[in-house]
Amino acid sequence: MYRRTLVTVPALLLLGGTALAKDPNLVTERSKEIAAPAEMIVPYLVDLQTWKTWTNWDTVRDPEATWTYEGNPGEAGHSMYWEGKKLGKGRLTITEVTEASMTYDLWFGGKAVKSKGTPSTGSLTVSSGDGTTTVAWSSAMHLGFPGSLMKGTIDTMIGTDYAIGLEKLDKIAVADAAKAKADADAKAEAARLAAEEAEKAAEAAKEAAEEAAAEEAAPAE
Repeated sequence: MYRRTLVTVPALLLLGGTALAKDPNLVTERSKEIAAPAEMIVPYLVDLQTWKTWTNWDTVRDPEATWTYEGNPGEAGHSMYWEGKKLGKGRLTITEVTEASMTYDLWFGGKAVKSKGTPSTGSLTVSSGDGTTTVAWSSAMHLGFPGSLMKGTIDTMIGTDYAIGLEKLDKIAVADAAKAKADADAKAEAARLAAEEAEKAAEAAKEAAEEAAAEEAAPAE
């Protein structure tokens, strides 16, 4: 017992020193360039009720999970609370919405029930390019011991969720953009055909009027 104590205490001190030496703050970010305009993407970011359709926090990952929503989509205070066997408990609350970004606070576990303690923070931002939109998803959290020893692993886990979500968002937004373009093209084609038919009708009416005028002007036999 004594020999084990002599070995264990220095080991714990070493681990503690390593944890203190590491930066306890973790920032995770992933981004994706999407071939769709920002207006096709932003609604999915600021309406938390759509997150089940594109994030990795969905019913496929945890079929028994339940979600509860509060507040108005697209506004500060809009929140979602989830609870499931695999997803655990969590609460996300939007803190600010602008034309190009959304920021939020995030709690897990028991603190999520009443949004107690210091939350992690996150943001989703969009920047438009030449026919594309880049979406960046980032978060910041403070890791205690022993979490600070596993920053790389935690970053990979969170980053993987972000990457999966952005890939899903890419497919949805591109499909929405394609449908919007097809609808616009169909409307434009319908308008072109209607204009063409109107032009033909106008031309036929003009010819009929000219024929009637010619008949009236012709001398009686």
